[in-house]
Amino acid sequence: MADKPVAPGMTKPRAHQIVASPGYFATLGIPLLAGRGFNEGDGPQSEPVAIVNDLLAQNIWPGENPIGKQINAWDGKSWRRVVGVVHRVRHGGPADQYENQLYIPYRQGNSNVMFLVVRARVPPEFIAAAIRATLKSMDPDMPAFEVRSMKAAFERETALPRLPMMLTAGFAGLAALLAALGLFGVIAYWVSRCTKELGIRAAIGARPAELRALVLRQGLRMAAIGITAGVAASLTVMRYLGSLMYGMSERDPWIYSGAIVLALGTAIIACWLPASQAARVDPAQALREEG
Repeated sequence: MADKPVAPGMTKPRAHQIVASPGYFATLGIPLLAGRGFNEGDGPQSEPVAIVNDLLAQNIWPGENPIGKQINAWDGKSWRRVVGVVHRVRHGGPADQYENQLYIPYRQGNSNVMFLVVRARVPPEFIAAAIRATLKSMDPDMPAFEVRSMKAAFERETALPRLPMMLTAGFAGLAALLAALGLFGVIAYWVSRCTKELGIRAAIGARPAELRALVLRQGLRMAAIGITAGVAASLTVMRYLGSLMYGMSERDPWIYSGAIVLALGTAIIACWLPASQAARVDPAQALREEG
C-alpha cells in the first residue's frame, strides 16, 4: 500500500478509502495536522494525491514525515503522493473503532454515491428545499434523499444503546432512593433507641445544634463505611465491565467523585430529619418515657 517495503510474514496495511472535495475537512471540523487539504487544482489531469489520517501515517511511517510519501490506493495500481495528514475520526459511528483512513480528491476518484455536507446556522428543514433545488439545477437526474442534521444522524446511531443506558440510569436512581430510605430508617431507629441518652445530654446542657451534629456524625460515619466498601467493590467489578463502556475509562476519577458526592448528599438528606427530631428532644419527657 505504501512505498515502504513490507517485512516478511507481515500483511500490507489496509485503509478505509473515502472520496472528498475541497472544504470537506473544514466543514466537518476535522483538524488538519500537517500539509494541505484538497483544492480545485486536484483534478483528473493533475498529479494523483491523497490525504491520510494520523493513525495510518503512524502505522506506515512511524516517526517519519508522511508528506511527500507515495501510497497505493484503489485497485493497487494507482500511486498517489501524500499531501496532508488529518486527525482520525469514526466515520461509521460513535461505537466504531478508529481505523486507517485514506482520502482521495473527488475529481480523481470514482464513486456512485456521495454525501453532501453543509454547515449552516439554521435548522436543516429550512435549507433542505434549497439544497434539493440546487442539486436539481446542476443535474435533473441527481437524486437527493435522506436530508438530516448531524445531530439526527448521531441520535439514530445511538438509539439502540440509549435504551439500556436509560434503564441503567433509572435503576441507578431507584437504587439511590432505596439507599436513602434505608439509611433514613436506620438513623431514625437509632434515634428512637437513644432517646434517653439524648435526653440526658440535653439535660446536662447539650444544645439542639450539638444533638443534631451528633446524629449527623453517626449517619455520615455509616455512609462513609458504605461508600468505601462500594468504591472498592466497584473498582473490582469494573475490571470485567470496562469493555462494555464507550468513551470513558472504568476508573474515571470524575465519575467516582460524582458518585461519592451524590452518596454523601443522599446521606445528609436522609439524616437531616432524624437529626432535627433529636434536636427537639424534651429532656424531662425522654427521661420519663425511659424511666
